[in-house]
Amino acid sequence: MSRRPIPLAGGTAMLGALVAALTLATAAIAAAPPIGNGAGGAALTRIASFEEPVYTAFAPGRANRKRLFVVEREGVVRVVSGGRVLRRPFLDISDSVESGFAEQGLLSIAFDPGYVGNRRFYAYYTAGDGAITVARFKRRKGALRADPGSGRTVISVPHSAAPNHNGGQVGFGPDGHMWLGTGDGGDSCDPQGNALDTGSLLGKLLRIDPRPGGGYTVPADNPFVGRAGADEIYSYGLRNPFRFSFDGERIAIGDVGQNAWEEVDYTTLAAARGANFGWDAFEGFAPEPCGTEPIAATTLPIHAYPHESGSPGTFTGCSIIGGPVVRDRRLPTLYGRYLYSDFCAGGLRSLVPAAGGAAGDRDLGPRVAKISSITAGRRGRVYLTSLLGELYRLDPREAPGVARTDGRRGGGLRARRVGSFDRPVYVTAPRGPNRLLYVVEQGGVIKTIRRNGGGTRKFLDIHGRVSDDGERGMLSVAFPRDYRSSRRFYVYYTDDRGDIVVAEFRRSKRDPRKASKRSRRKVIRIPHRMAPNHNGGQLQFGPDGYLYIGTGDGGGGGDPRENAQSRTSLLGKLLRIDPRGKGGYSVPRSNPFVGRAGRDEIYASGLRNPYRFSFDRRKRRLAIGDVGQDRWEEIDLLGLKAARGANFGWDAFEGFERFRSSDASPVPPGKVTRPVAVLGHSDGNCAITGGYVYRGRTAPKLRGRYVYADFCRGRIRSLAPGDPDRDRPIGLPRFSKISSFGEDARGNLYFADLDGGVYEIVGGRR
Repeated sequence: MSRRPIPLAGGTAMLGALVAALTLATAAIAAAPPIGNGAGGAALTRIASFEEPVYTAFAPGRANRKRLFVVEREGVVRVVSGGRVLRRPFLDISDSVESGFAEQGLLSIAFDPGYVGNRRFYAYYTAGDGAITVARFKRRKGALRADPGSGRTVISVPHSAAPNHNGGQVGFGPDGHMWLGTGDGGDSCDPQGNALDTGSLLGKLLRIDPRPGGGYTVPADNPFVGRAGADEIYSYGLRNPFRFSFDGERIAIGDVGQNAWEEVDYTTLAAARGANFGWDAFEGFAPEPCGTEPIAATTLPIHAYPHESGSPGTFTGCSIIGGPVVRDRRLPTLYGRYLYSDFCAGGLRSLVPAAGGAAGDRDLGPRVAKISSITAGRRGRVYLTSLLGELYRLDPREAPGVARTDGRRGGGLRARRVGSFDRPVYVTAPRGPNRLLYVVEQGGVIKTIRRNGGGTRKFLDIHGRVSDDGERGMLSVAFPRDYRSSRRFYVYYTDDRGDIVVAEFRRSKRDPRKASKRSRRKVIRIPHRMAPNHNGGQLQFGPDGYLYIGTGDGGGGGDPRENAQSRTSLLGKLLRIDPRGKGGYSVPRSNPFVGRAGRDEIYASGLRNPYRFSFDRRKRRLAIGDVGQDRWEEIDLLGLKAARGANFGWDAFEGFERFRSSDASPVPPGKVTRPVAVLGHSDGNCAITGGYVYRGRTAPKLRGRYVYADFCRGRIRSLAPGDPDRDRPIGLPRFSKISSFGEDARGNLYFADLDGGVYEIVGGRR
């Protein structure tokens, strides 16, 4: 999937390239207006807030009449009961779900028709290898919680070519069978020809029967049973049927288009048996968008709408979100109409499915941005989720121009000052039982302070070894998992020659708030004498227990020695080593260049100045804030496995663009890992301060979001890792020189201002 620059800072409301769920289309739109009551006698009622909600479902049984189950993309299912969100999740399988790309994640759930007795339900998600997976889980007996360990795979469909077009819907039809909508495998124009290949399960509507212990059987009346083709297929020729719904013996499918058309397919289940919906010979009603020969027996959509209409460049849509046919008798003017939305255009529309075509299509008026699902619950009640975090219900209109709200909205965030220091550049804490924060001062001192405030104490002072002019200094400290027993920790600093040094020290046996500078053991020294800038600065122990080191490219402008692209240089890299207890280090055998041409210590290359990087505590995911040069600051976010051997492109690229310099490196061979987002210097940015994916407790409003800032702009922002277009300020005032973020032992988030303050981010109810 190609991506163009996405402006993250400043006042723009434009979508750069659609780095968002469900589509390859690109377009620019103005922000959706506030929610209000529109045509059709309906209004939207805001129910609650969640983290990237993508689907809602209801369970059979009297006990579940007032319960709504809400799916969060990262892998969590929550329950709204009696209008309030229960604190404890119903299911958390985030460790099994791959949600690193916007179209991946836990995408839907469905309850077994016999759920009251067998307590079984099913989850549709993308696994770590990208495979589309449906797994069976069981609710615990006597509790409103499911056991993640009860998971049994029903079906796994390989999907490794691209991270998009994963489909997303699992449901039980009126016939009692399980139905699944799978995408065509991703990328543009279905390059593997999956949708029209009846031997592939991708780009299809599948129909199976799950077995109680896992696996499945195939209904005998599926159209390809006993014929050439996969038995599981019910319909084919679909691009990305992200959402479909049943209306009695009929099915409605919102099939996501490519460059020109989004489509609605609506037909009886009998007519859908063996039906070919035409992709990629047709897009909407238009033939041959990808050069595939049209096929005669094609079921055309009842309705299609374009990505552009009217004058050239006028935006209409990019990615359909299919919904249900309304059967809520409280909404008589909408009863029997099919509801749908578009992820980019926002809002809610309806048409008469029996009539089809644009003639029956109309805008209902209520405006919601980035709708991710429209579903029908008990008594036909219609619910909407927005990837921006909100859950809504469609209710009868009561008064013009008023959007109603159930429950409380989240409160604001604030920065709580925990102490004052001399040029603080980093704040952290060891994992495990620990009430201390460790603050690194650029001049060569580490101090401790209790999390809830209190007097500071000097932990380590090596200022005589440290050169601290400009970007140099003591820049970070890292504690291994066994810190409590080994007492060892590691410091990153620049010495009096400008070289990067990582050294080991030991904490005192007698005093946990004191370390001995005489215990120093050199781990690694990296020559860095050409220029005083681009020193990197970060040490972190990864989830694999190894020590990761982020080094700058050596300084100067445009990486004049081409260090970042050189496999023989340790500059402009992410290094991965195993420090030994008596100094020195070894190299993990799984490093990408062990046994190959290149320095064994290198884990990833092509970085300019990865001053701050971090690991997501909940997922094996790496986030890098790489400082740019003249035009772009960048955020790199990817799984730890994907980062192995990755080339982030500097100095062939700056951000998404080719670097504009006469001595820029040529485009390197192999794949270049592009950033998930960039910040333009034209918006006042100059040097990104990378942060963390928030996993703490004191600011639940930020949970699951990547928090970062820019040193010059001074505004703290956050984005959803799977959807970097969802970038926004977190609501704190500007600070003058944000030098770093850091976590305490519990994952709560702090930041340091080079002028002296260290703050904790707190507040913001979800």
